[in-house]
Amino acid sequence: DADGIVEESFPERLCRKPVVSVITTIWNHEKWLDESISSVVNQVSDFEFELLLCEDASSDSSRKICRKWLNRYPEKIRILYGKKNLGVWKNNLLAFERSRGDYLANLEGDDFWSDCHKLQKQIDLLRKGGYRYVVAWNEVLDDRTGRRKKLVFKPCAEIRFGSYVEGYYHTSTYVYEKSLRLAMADVFGHIRAYDTFFFKLALAECGRIGVVQEYVSVYRQTGQGIYTSLDMVARGERGVSAEAAFLRYCPKSLRPQQRYLMQCALLDYLIYSLRGGRRSVKLILAFSMAIRYFSVRYNARKVFFLWGSFCKSLIGCYK
Repeated sequence: DADGIVEESFPERLCRKPVVSVITTIWNHEKWLDESISSVVNQVSDFEFELLLCEDASSDSSRKICRKWLNRYPEKIRILYGKKNLGVWKNNLLAFERSRGDYLANLEGDDFWSDCHKLQKQIDLLRKGGYRYVVAWNEVLDDRTGRRKKLVFKPCAEIRFGSYVEGYYHTSTYVYEKSLRLAMADVFGHIRAYDTFFFKLALAECGRIGVVQEYVSVYRQTGQGIYTSLDMVARGERGVSAEAAFLRYCPKSLRPQQRYLMQCALLDYLIYSLRGGRRSVKLILAFSMAIRYFSVRYNARKVFFLWGSFCKSLIGCYK
């Protein structure tokens, strides 16, 4: 098309009204791609869904693998790619713009869903619970050691705005209204971050997020990902950059408290940048949680900004 984006699909055979668009961004994922795609096309549901394979000019056989699956499931799969590498951010935006479903789900090309009813369970919760966004529990697989473990989550049916979020809900568990993502388009035009940032932003917008309290996906740690390949200091800098951008472009529709919650999350990233002993990290984490609670509970703006300034100075100390 005019943007240099190519779509490979069989329009006459595609499902007409997909309820969910599953977005899979791919770059040099040939080793894991079959397992990832298989976990989506084998989902059992009472609704139609589509799978957008966004292949970002890989140097391996990822595109060839995508075409193999397209020929097997022409009613579900569409392949999108540009003439050159777009990068993970633009690749994700491309998929969003071309999606047709009322809901969106995410799955990277090196991760996979472990429950064949994952989509059905989450769509049921979205509809019955009146949610606009739901997550679920996930496992972690270290591709280098083969070790697979279930992350520990505090049992809760939903997460409410202003409460401390215990546990890391991976993007592979996200299912949400497309309109929610569209409403945040202006913010995402300025912030090159996704992952937990979108989770926090959506939580502020919706007020509550539903949780399927079952393990439905596996996050694979390959050591080659955009985040996992970074050293600790770089991870901290990336988090600070995203949080600072949010504070600048925060939409008016979000509650004022959200600005403080976003800055509180700054410390979560900065802890990884510390080079002190374990004891110092634990002490700072405990203090952070106390500040988080105090600021949200009593709206202590000055305390929060002083703590934020201290966190920024830590980044400078540990570069």
